[in-house]
Amino acid sequence: MKKILLIFITSLFAAGGCTSPISVSPTPLPPSPALTELPQPLITKTLDPNQFTVSTEIDKNYSQEEIAEILFSKWLDHFLSENIGPEMRINEYTIDKIDIPVDQKCASRLGGLFIAEAQVTAETFLPLISTTDGKHSGWFIAGGGNIINDYHQRRTFTSVIYQSGDTYTLSVITRVPMCN
Repeated sequence: MKKILLIFITSLFAAGGCTSPISVSPTPLPPSPALTELPQPLITKTLDPNQFTVSTEIDKNYSQEEIAEILFSKWLDHFLSENIGPEMRINEYTIDKIDIPVDQKCASRLGGLFIAEAQVTAETFLPLISTTDGKHSGWFIAGGGNIINDYHQRRTFTSVIYQSGDTYTLSVITRVPMCN
């Protein structure tokens, strides 16, 4: 069929039956009604400045474990806020344990005071596994951890703790640097 149509069109031009190319102009679509209210996005469009870092003043008399627990709690509290998009929000968390590794070579190489790890169990606002509507939590689901059920996961976060005077900063690192 295509070959017959091509022969017909070719012979039409060759016979002089069609002297100008055929032009087709699309019919414009009617204007869509104006939106009076923009839909709310599901995903946070701007980067969250506190997603991986938090700072606070802490008395120097606290131990490394206590400093780490204060900073991890402040960091995790950030994700409880209603200002956080639902894909990164958590409903609750528990810091199961704080560990200060014996080997602190990476801390000095990264310019930090010490490395701390926190094992955390968290309940996410959205399910961890995608549902039929495609909505699911994005709260640190990549890179390890154990999914306990649809809304709970346990994972270990590694951080570098920095100090400047009375201000301590926790910086969560998603890849542990290899320090030899």
